[in-house]
Amino acid sequence: MTIDNYYIPLEESPGGFAYNYDLANLIVPDDDDIAELEAQFARNFTLIQGTVIINGATYNNCVILKPNEGIDDKHYIRVNKDGIPDQLGEITGARPPAEWINENMLEVRNSEFYYYQYFTHLDNNYITPYLETSNDISFPLLDYSHILNTPKLLIVGGPGVGKTTFIRKLAYYLLKKLDKARKPGLVPVYIKLRSLNFSLNELAISHFLKETYSKMSLDVAHQTITQKRFLLLFDGLDEIEPKYQEIFTFWLKEHVLNNERYQVIITSREISMLQKNEFDSFKRLKIAPFNLSQMKEYCYKVTSEKNTRNFFFHSIEKNPDLEKILSNPLILSLALRLYLDKNILPNDITSLVKEIVDHLCENWDLNRKIKRYNFLTSSLTRTLLSKISYFLHTNEKVLFYSDEIEHLLPYKLTAFNVKDILEEISEATGLLTPESDNYWTFSHIFFQDFFCANYLIDKSSSVIDDFAKFKGNYKWINVWNNLISMSSDPEFYMGDHTKSEYEKSLRLIRMTTLFRKSDYLDSALYHAVLDQMQSLIENYSHKIKSINYGSPVIDVILNDPSTEDINILWYILCMIVIKNHEMPTEHFKNSLFKGDSEFVKLMNLLLSSSNDYLLDKTDTSIQIVKE
Repeated sequence: MTIDNYYIPLEESPGGFAYNYDLANLIVPDDDDIAELEAQFARNFTLIQGTVIINGATYNNCVILKPNEGIDDKHYIRVNKDGIPDQLGEITGARPPAEWINENMLEVRNSEFYYYQYFTHLDNNYITPYLETSNDISFPLLDYSHILNTPKLLIVGGPGVGKTTFIRKLAYYLLKKLDKARKPGLVPVYIKLRSLNFSLNELAISHFLKETYSKMSLDVAHQTITQKRFLLLFDGLDEIEPKYQEIFTFWLKEHVLNNERYQVIITSREISMLQKNEFDSFKRLKIAPFNLSQMKEYCYKVTSEKNTRNFFFHSIEKNPDLEKILSNPLILSLALRLYLDKNILPNDITSLVKEIVDHLCENWDLNRKIKRYNFLTSSLTRTLLSKISYFLHTNEKVLFYSDEIEHLLPYKLTAFNVKDILEEISEATGLLTPESDNYWTFSHIFFQDFFCANYLIDKSSSVIDDFAKFKGNYKWINVWNNLISMSSDPEFYMGDHTKSEYEKSLRLIRMTTLFRKSDYLDSALYHAVLDQMQSLIENYSHKIKSINYGSPVIDVILNDPSTEDINILWYILCMIVIKNHEMPTEHFKNSLFKGDSEFVKLMNLLLSSSNDYLLDKTDTSIQIVKE
């Protein structure tokens, strides 16, 4: 990326701000420095308007970066390579009435509901996104000049990445600015495409705009159109029923491409419709997933209770797999809400993934009354994903070619093209991700594990053979954990007689998972689980080199461990530290497991403690951190 702009510090002066140094002596930063600087500005500075004098030259209506309260820094301004700052031009003409502005501000001031009646307050809790260009260059959204200087813009991204929240925040920002300025400016019109009646053909949009014009007064609307000050914010092209999407592109061609009366921003998932010629002239920006810093910022903004937010964030920070799956803002919001409302911890992968899958496959669209599928249904989607995941697991694969899974199609889908089916699943749920050369994969291995367990639940006749064949396969750990958690017949997993030390370690993971279902087990089965765990824990104890009890960290060190050994111990301890809130810790006041080994003592300590714990991995140990 060529550096065409950079930032200079300002000194306060009478009537505004000034910079009185030789611009030629400035060191122009590189791409990384600019990105880091803009990220800092996005979080710690506010945009204001004012007059700036640069070496004697006066510039009015400049965009100035003012440090937020509590930030000890100077004001800054962005200048181009010739030293000319960003300025906002004066606009004359009519302005929408205050009633219209306030009504529209109320509509967009919050995000949509992401879980039951929960939403994000855009005034206080919005997290500034990073945007990616077609060249995969990522930059923070420092201000909206990148957006507002583009007459035709597509904002794309996967399910739940924040497209609607972004465009609502943009509308709210511009309306607020319009309200405060008390003079004409860019007029945003937020249009939720799924709410329009496209059975009226392209008249659906025309009717909406006419109603908008009449509410603000036709004279104001006419002046705004003449001055090309309308910014139409079309939210959710992918949320229009597929049979009506052509109607929208026809209107776009007639009223935007052939007659540039409006500035337009459209949000959408990456759907096939965007490959049409009508979108060739649009600039595309993609909303990037959250990085760890943004995830932390979200947790701290949404949750006021210090210990709660720290524990939730630290559990993500210490688990790269969780970090990847929760980098999606919708899934992060959902996971945090599940923790606050249902005590489902982020490291309780089985419970978390089940809720996420239900949300992505059905609940989210159902609650918003979106008919996204063309020839699929939620049930067919789950069936096919279950078959694909089982095929991948039994063949020890994560990537598959579309033709490989054609034989897996349910009968109702055999008339359709496999690639079209996979694309629809990807667009509708985000659970599948396209790779190069028509290859596909699950967007996270957690989803593949979950759907494989789903397949085995539905096809119980294959469980016995598959369990015998794959119980000692490390890559199937989460499949069996999911299956035990879903199973209505957990007793099946009690009859396993493993012999090798390695398989006994994997079996201990399964038994700890089964133990977590103890409120569903009858007395005989519960004690049978404890007996088997007692034997497996005693057998496992020799793998432990030492356990160092520090405060607040307990360091469990293995003898000459491989990466796989560390991961197995992590799974065992993970299931032990997950609290079963249906069963109070008083249930474990007496030591469950007998023996003098340090590992037995540790297991009893963790089970009887009322504390929440985090797990962290090193090359030789697992660290248990008390919160």
